Amino acid sequence: MRQGLADAPSGRRFIEDFLHSVLRDVGGAPRGCLVMNTASELGQSEPAVAQDVAQSIGRFRAVLQAAVERAQREGDIAPERDARILASYLVSSMSGLKTQAKAGADAQTLKDIIAVILKALST
Repeated sequence: MRQGLADAPSGRRFIEDFLHSVLRDVGGAPRGCLVMNTASELGQSEPAVAQDVAQSIGRFRAVLQAAVERAQREGDIAPERDARILASYLVSSMSGLKTQAKAGADAQTLKDIIAVILKALST
């Protein structure tokens, strides 16, 4: 993800591409996310696993926070918005998108949800 952010034409574009990546699972066998699947299945019952999951989610959040901060510098997200909160919002949004894809949501439904997520970044 860090390399993807470095290579992206903008922070906002990285975020858009990150969210749209869920569309690759439509119509096939959805892969989900190992970290989020582990969090859902074992996060509360296995303390060692919970710690590893928290660290992994923290790394996702750090990259997304860097993307938000870059988008703020580039003028695509208001600078007064809390980048850490927005990054956490993006982590939880992706988790929800992956769950929707695994539950059989079609591409248009996922695109509509992504549009709402992206709009929330701009307000």
